[in-house]
Amino acid sequence: MEDPKTNAICKRNFVFHMTDWTPDLTKLAELYNHPGKFNKKSAGDVVAGFLLHVIPHLRAAGRLMLDYIPEDFFKEIDYKD
Repeated sequence: MEDPKTNAICKRNFVFHMTDWTPDLTKLAELYNHPGKFNKKSAGDVVAGFLLHVIPHLRAAGRLMLDYIPEDFFKEIDYKD
């Protein structure tokens, strides 16, 4: 039987982890929709900022939803020629 208090905390935290990075997604969408507005540095800042903020949140959300930390499925093939 699930503890309702723990379930509520996990649900709240899952929602937080899935929404805290919304502004980063908006910036990334702006870059994709209007790439001419960005120079190389500002575009890199948007992408790096997105990745640095989103990845930990998605891992945490995955852990809360799946009850384990999802592995990096692409790790083995990303370094192969």
